[in-house]
Amino acid sequence: MPPLQPLFRVLLLSLLLAAFAVPAFARCHDQHHVRANVTEAQLEKLSDMFPFQVWTDPHPERAVLDSLDSVPYMRHLYVSGEVLSFLEAEQRDAVEVTPPSVLHKRDVHDADPFDFTHYHHYESLTLFLQRVVEQFPDITRLFSIGQSVEGRELWVLEISDNPGQVEEDEPEFKYVGNMHGDEVIGREMLLRLIHVLLHGYYEVGDADIQYLVENTRIFIMPSMNPDGFERHQRENANNYDLNRDFPDRITGHRGSYFQPEVEAMMAWSEDRHFIISANLHGGSIVANYPWDGNESHRSGQYSACPDDDVFKQLALAYANGNPTMKRSREFPGGITNGAMWYTLYGGMQDWNYLHTSDFELTIEMSNIKWPPANQLNSFWLDNDDSLMELIHQVHMGVRGRVTDSRGEAVPDAFIDVEGIDHPVRTDSIGWFYRPLVSGTYNLSARSEDGTRSAQQEVTVGRAGFVYAHFSV
Repeated sequence: MPPLQPLFRVLLLSLLLAAFAVPAFARCHDQHHVRANVTEAQLEKLSDMFPFQVWTDPHPERAVLDSLDSVPYMRHLYVSGEVLSFLEAEQRDAVEVTPPSVLHKRDVHDADPFDFTHYHHYESLTLFLQRVVEQFPDITRLFSIGQSVEGRELWVLEISDNPGQVEEDEPEFKYVGNMHGDEVIGREMLLRLIHVLLHGYYEVGDADIQYLVENTRIFIMPSMNPDGFERHQRENANNYDLNRDFPDRITGHRGSYFQPEVEAMMAWSEDRHFIISANLHGGSIVANYPWDGNESHRSGQYSACPDDDVFKQLALAYANGNPTMKRSREFPGGITNGAMWYTLYGGMQDWNYLHTSDFELTIEMSNIKWPPANQLNSFWLDNDDSLMELIHQVHMGVRGRVTDSRGEAVPDAFIDVEGIDHPVRTDSIGWFYRPLVSGTYNLSARSEDGTRSAQQEVTVGRAGFVYAHFSV
């Protein structure tokens, strides 16, 4: 590329700075990668104004820097499509647009699946999962819940002392990463979490990890959108946003059919009995909880679900362990109600709460959707405690078993909490797990035919859980 003239340097910088003034509020607009000459003085000025490095920014009106390039005076810039179109039209010879697949290729590594300093392609991710099952066959189980549009497996790893078996007094927890293909931190954090859980259980003998593995069924899906990752795009291979494709309590389902990744996720979630889960995203740093939408379709309006107190406790449990999230200036305490931030419809967390017994958070893990791989360890240090603590939250509230007059388990019975309009259900062996914050509650059980148990008063402490068994 020929060197830029001083006048164009000023023009380019003016255009990039002007992009900041364009009002926008979205996390999904097109962004473009531009290489342009800037002087060290200009670079320093921009760096002072925008002190963070961003590769894929949730606010596409921002022009931002990647100072990792080794070529002197040559820097990567992200600009909005509007600015890029002007630059291409007026200065075509002076602008080089680099596709994201080229931009990020240097950060993806397939040689060693246990190398956490690079991103894992689908093949490397698959090899990692297969190898951990070979190394730890007693506490792991690998399976696929279905296939993506392009035929990639939607892998899930179960970690438990008795994988594949439904056990009494053992709740189920779920992590899902990479629902948006270009939001990649969650994918890598979950691979690292798997490694830590397995080695911590056997080789380190970590008592905290041993408790979780022996008393919880942990399910981890590193990538719900493997096609999107390989394509370096938000959507799946059909160009659908998976987090807008679930049936919504307000808008219903707006498509004629479900995307295969969404259909597989719904079938799996309805077949299992998850109690708490988290869906890991990128584009901000915050723990987000239901509801995501409201009937007025207005962002900035707090839309509380019946278990608002429980969700705030779960969100704080995650945010308090993440120093960057906890110190957020945009989100007090590092948490937000979904619709208070911005409304969306067809999302997975609202669907889970509405249609299953699962209390799901959406965790935004990074301002940068696809940061340089040399930052992965820093993200792990920010999130490792939080990832563990959220699993611990499945062991709070009330749990117990529902039986009939003969003492046999009653699956799919409802557990009602007086004053909270959201029943949960028992699993296939009659056990229920009801997250609740500290306080005193009146609980009752009812079978599908409407037979109701006697009511019980239960007091939940600030930590741990209490038992309440019912007969219907």
